[in-house]
Amino acid sequence: MRRKLRFFIALFFFGVAAHAYALSPYAKVGSVVVDGTVRVPREEVLALSGVREGDFLGRALWARRNLLASGEFRSASVRWAFPNRIFLSVEEEEAVGLLAEGGTLLANGHVSPFVPPGSEGSSRGDRGASPVDEPPKDAFPSLPRLVDVSRDLFPRLAAELAATPKEVRTTIAEVRGVPRASDPEALHLRFRDGLVAETTLRHMGRMLASFPAVRRALPDAPKGVLYLYPEGVYYSERPSSF
Repeated sequence: MRRKLRFFIALFFFGVAAHAYALSPYAKVGSVVVDGTVRVPREEVLALSGVREGDFLGRALWARRNLLASGEFRSASVRWAFPNRIFLSVEEEEAVGLLAEGGTLLANGHVSPFVPPGSEGSSRGDRGASPVDEPPKDAFPSLPRLVDVSRDLFPRLAAELAATPKEVRTTIAEVRGVPRASDPEALHLRFRDGLVAETTLRHMGRMLASFPAVRRALPDAPKGVLYLYPEGVYYSERPSSF
């Protein structure tokens, strides 16, 4: 009987302590530190995580799941520090292209509304960012602009661009969709040195892997078109359709 009484007394005081803690400031998120984000603004990371200052601490349990489900991040971790500080560490998914209508295509096929700082359409400069907010040097090498490419092709295009060597991808200024009856996935690639190439989506990554060697054999200021197909790679005068 005494043992049962002691149990109920202990349970009562535990309930009182738990209730007191729930009502105390320590049960709420006091501050959130965000680390690893460059392209996605801090406020957006908080919104995607579902955790903000003043929220119940228990909400942090779902922060990692929420961040990964957003498609914006390759990895995410959540750490709690006594008494009520939350650390969110993220690794952003790689950006592989900028949409002409706004937004960024990521390597996982997700279309993000957030564009890299300094890119056309970026609003970061309007928010009075401090020097510590500046992205690391070469954090976002030049990204190709995607024009007239069907959104249905974005997942595959993202995979092809991600598989393309970065030193080649940064030389591409524009990827334009030019569907036709014989090849609905035809693409025109405009390079930053003026070269224009034609290929098809299903072979783009494979054909661009050997691009550096092909480019060295071409004129310094190319005026023609480079055709990149598994059946053959050849260079000819640029037709009026380009």
